[in-house]
Amino acid sequence: MGTVCVADSVTSARSPKVRRPRGGVWSITGREARMHARILAIALWSTAALWPFFGTGMRDPAGHLRGVDFINFYTMGVLARTGRVSEIYDLTAFHRAQTALVPASSRDLYPPVYPPQTALLFAPLTVISYGKAASIWALLSIAAYLLIVRAAIRITGGPIADDSLLWAGALAFPPFWLTVMNGQVTLILLGAFFAAWIALRRRQNFLAGAALGLVAIKPQFGLPLVVVVIAGREWAMLAGAAASVATQAAVVWLTMGSDALWGYWTFIPAILGNADVLEAKPFNSHSIRSLTGLLPGPIGAMVWTVASGWVLWRVAQVWRSTAPLNIRLGTTILAAVLVNPHLIVYDATVLVLPLIWFGAWLSDRVGALEAGTYGTRVYWLCAAFLVPLAAIIKVQPSVFLMLWMLAYISRLALSRVAPTGATRSSTCG
Repeated sequence: MGTVCVADSVTSARSPKVRRPRGGVWSITGREARMHARILAIALWSTAALWPFFGTGMRDPAGHLRGVDFINFYTMGVLARTGRVSEIYDLTAFHRAQTALVPASSRDLYPPVYPPQTALLFAPLTVISYGKAASIWALLSIAAYLLIVRAAIRITGGPIADDSLLWAGALAFPPFWLTVMNGQVTLILLGAFFAAWIALRRRQNFLAGAALGLVAIKPQFGLPLVVVVIAGREWAMLAGAAASVATQAAVVWLTMGSDALWGYWTFIPAILGNADVLEAKPFNSHSIRSLTGLLPGPIGAMVWTVASGWVLWRVAQVWRSTAPLNIRLGTTILAAVLVNPHLIVYDATVLVLPLIWFGAWLSDRVGALEAGTYGTRVYWLCAAFLVPLAAIIKVQPSVFLMLWMLAYISRLALSRVAPTGATRSSTCG
């Protein structure tokens, strides 16, 4: 939780005394946020450390398969390594292979919704047992996350660089914990956004696009990137992204054959036609669609289109402005979460970068009270990620908080800098 309250913490430290931001009983100070983040981090990671010692066999105490989603990636990797490519996108054959590898997973159905390059990525890990591979992937995810957060804090600099709240909050960030516990691949997305940020800082737009091409592993994140490229006429980024995706496809074709690419292509209609089925627990969804899905079909689709259109329009405005790169890319990542048609809570891990960037920028741009207001909102955003309140009230509060954040940050960015059109360098700031 504390990661997102950094602005409050910084501005409070600068003041003679801690000032509570606006918000009444819902407000929180930096000191409180730091304490809560530390307690939560200890609780979450103590649970993660002890979890393997409880439960029965390959089932954890909650009855879930250990590693949960990792069995999907592990099975894809085994089929790729053993040359059984045709079975990857055959739902019956895939489940049969999955059950043969981990018998305890027989009652779990994991549709192979990921592109074939995912199978190549995990193939090397499949030379060892499922349990060991899942543990190694969890450790790699943790290491990558910590390195990215450390680099983001160091490069961003400013008065927040040494604040202990950042690290407490980063460790307590619920989506990251859930990424590790579920054996998910969200760290690849986070790494792609981070690498693109580094490349754009160095004015290497082609390389930035190449990094963003890695988002193809979860293509539902790509819509705001397309809008940014078109709105900003970022043709070098477009070329880099195209080259990246083409390279991934070429590697798949050379190593797995055309059947892998064709199998995925023919499986896409099934994925799109069963989007609701893929979200077994709707209360874990945290995008605009989690709200519009509560409305009748045609009305829900219309509201989603309007709301997503506003988000993308706002992001295009910010990208074309002379706002700092951190703000332009940060709002793009936030938009990628909001308009995502299939955003489960662990994928919100990518927000750790925008939350760091926004907090640092606000600490220098607005007063203590306004920065504290931002910190309070994102504190509750993290609470919404942690507590599945939507399972009770149906409505997902995190979406409103993220929409507020986008409106707030974009308004400040556009009020302080004027759009200059497509002739502006995309790396300024």
